[in-house]
Amino acid sequence: MAETESGSGDSSFPVLTYFVIEDQARPLQIELRGAQHRGIVSDLVFLLSDNLGVSINVVSLPFKRMVSEMKNPENRNWLAYGSPVWQSSNGNSVQSDCLFTDPILEVAHSLVTRSDEALVLESAQDLFGKRLITLHGFDYPGLAGYFERGKIQRLNVKSHDSAFRAVAAGRGLGFVGMDIRIAYSLTATKTPRSNYAVHDLSFLIPSYPVYLSVGCHMDMALQQKLDQAYQALVNDGSVERVLERYLKKALP
Repeated sequence: MAETESGSGDSSFPVLTYFVIEDQARPLQIELRGAQHRGIVSDLVFLLSDNLGVSINVVSLPFKRMVSEMKNPENRNWLAYGSPVWQSSNGNSVQSDCLFTDPILEVAHSLVTRSDEALVLESAQDLFGKRLITLHGFDYPGLAGYFERGKIQRLNVKSHDSAFRAVAAGRGLGFVGMDIRIAYSLTATKTPRSNYAVHDLSFLIPSYPVYLSVGCHMDMALQQKLDQAYQALVNDGSVERVLERYLKKALP
């Protein structure tokens, strides 16, 4: 587990834990060996920290371990990001159970295949009997039922780099990913886009909003202060500027 600290601190606020997913969330969260934190979500959290004078303890963990730490009663004052579509009744959606009022952005999903792969993709049936490459620990709304029933096979990998290598090696039909993560990863690794074809998956996974989230056991007054401070970032254009900084580089 890698930890860093940010912010000068205000004695009226407890130190907040900011959870970062190792290797899988770029450009929402970008870290190098558990440090040098930046990214869309991270920059917004640090702006909140600066504006409120809150000390932030950054904790970088693999996804499943992060979820486990979020459920620990001792870790009640944390920040992360989530989405309403990730909420569930099985206890695994703690990341998304208490969300801020205003979203950060809308995200969409695509299937990345090799450019020489002949594929007509118009319905879920076109994927039946195939194996898709997915990120370890992640759920995929719209596809989860097909995975569970064995209609579509799933190969889990730990990072986007591993996913692209698996596609190139033919270990699955393609990689299911968030568009901004796909674009950022291709740009960051200087992978020729001509090596891959990107197929829209909106008919299976409709676009959905992503929000900042907090631990539901956090004091309600503190939750409200953080939410109001984030709304101020929306209103003064700070959120839009952060999005532009990363999306302009990533998206074609």
